[in-house]
Amino acid sequence: MQFSHDLSLKELAGKILTEPSLHMRFLLEDKTRCQQLFYQGGGISLDLSRQHLWEDVINLLLKKANQAGVQEKFAAMMAGKRVNKSENRAALHSAARNPDIPLLVNNQNIARILGDIHEKAFEFSNKVHEKKICGSKGEPFSDVLLLGIGGSRLGTQAVYEALSSRHKNLLPLHFLSTVDPNAFIAQTRKLNPDTTLVLVVSKSFTTREVVDINLSQIRNWLENAGLRASEHIVHITGKGSPGDRISESFCLEVFNIFDFIGGRYSVTSAVGSLPLSLAFGPDVVKKLLAGCREMDIHAARSPADQNLPLLAALCDIWNGDYLGFPAFAMIPYSAPLRYFPAHMQQLYMESLGKSLTITGETLPHDKLAMFCFGDTGTDAQHSFFQMLHQGRALAMDLIGVLQPPPECRQSAEGHKAHEELWTHLLAQADAFALGRSEGRPEQLCSGNRPVSIITLKNLMAEDIGRLLAFLEARTVYAGFLKNLNPFDQFGVENGKLMATELRRNFSKSSFSSTGTTGFYLKALKDGYLTFPNQNGTQDPPM
Repeated sequence: MQFSHDLSLKELAGKILTEPSLHMRFLLEDKTRCQQLFYQGGGISLDLSRQHLWEDVINLLLKKANQAGVQEKFAAMMAGKRVNKSENRAALHSAARNPDIPLLVNNQNIARILGDIHEKAFEFSNKVHEKKICGSKGEPFSDVLLLGIGGSRLGTQAVYEALSSRHKNLLPLHFLSTVDPNAFIAQTRKLNPDTTLVLVVSKSFTTREVVDINLSQIRNWLENAGLRASEHIVHITGKGSPGDRISESFCLEVFNIFDFIGGRYSVTSAVGSLPLSLAFGPDVVKKLLAGCREMDIHAARSPADQNLPLLAALCDIWNGDYLGFPAFAMIPYSAPLRYFPAHMQQLYMESLGKSLTITGETLPHDKLAMFCFGDTGTDAQHSFFQMLHQGRALAMDLIGVLQPPPECRQSAEGHKAHEELWTHLLAQADAFALGRSEGRPEQLCSGNRPVSIITLKNLMAEDIGRLLAFLEARTVYAGFLKNLNPFDQFGVENGKLMATELRRNFSKSSFSSTGTTGFYLKALKDGYLTFPNQNGTQDPPM
């Protein structure tokens, strides 16, 4: 597909939206398209043949990336430069996967420091597995409960669930993030306090949900069982935080994390390496780190036109900023990857959910980042795909895994199920792109939805590491392309400030809050709700 080279991305986008000849069903008639828009690197593949791309568009997008200096910025990040401008920090999550390559920042070898913490986590995990570290009654640990929220939980849980499909689980890992007492009751009901090891993940160790609420409840749960709580609790926290100390009354061990690795990028710090090595053993975590490292190298060194995370980020900019798609859905056709959409949701939306650029400009509404959500296929097909086919158009990432589970390789039924999964993935990709132009009016689908297919070879630790690092690099590249800081999250902090003020009101006998906020505070204090009816009298309490 060729147009005048004088056309801009905005003009090309206008043609896509108005010219029937540019519908995906016509673009896909080009039999060479799949070969031209199929990319491999870093251990995964990326199929962009169902995106609104052709040579002119790709060249202009690559030119935009070059003008924005995104590869230079990515290299600066990898080298330990302070790319997090608003907080005057480096962003060194990639250093946690490469301890043998020195990375000097302020005369400290950060890679070695992070590597030493991994080794400490591996040694601790081995001692737990060997029953050299036990609970306060001398019983070996049978389960691990992780207390954490946001980046302290989402990524680790996504990786844990994925690894569980291919690697032997030595200690089951459970997660408690919300302060909802129902969740606390549900988790502790299935655990034996005598044999439960608790990991508390909080960089500041002031996170209200984790430390003041859930940890307090867990301490009481352990002590009510006649246990010394400190012998069951391990802290993963910032250097110098209130939780960074070991004592008989406080905790068993401390593993440090640092300000230069943000929570949503922290799976390969102690945030993930300790719980995952407890769950699967150090060797599996080392393979996970190796997979991340392979993708990091690809993302940093590959030329722009073959760089998978950069190309995926350019598609995000093209789909969101120019074609006007408000969101993209991540759909893994693999049940073990079911928590990756939630991880990507936080990674992407917390990194890019901003309207102010690094240089102080306010982005117009149509240039704000896309929403991200998702679920597993084929479940998603029977929940929200109806809207995506015939309602509001969105972009999509479909993730497939080539090799079936080992248990299926000698089973005809297992092979059939795996082939059926891929049948659905490919059928949906074509249905979104091609649409349906024949049938009754209510059966027609406009198609022309952009779809990327991301393919992993397997679900081994290396494969999961590659996917994890791909999503991180894609997000960072998208931030650099939009001139945003993908490493801060001041909107989150604003909500915390509001909660602090409301918390003060809960402790007062009278409330300063007005309107509906004051109404709810009083109702919660009294234990019931009453609503004024149209006659001015009160309805019965709920």
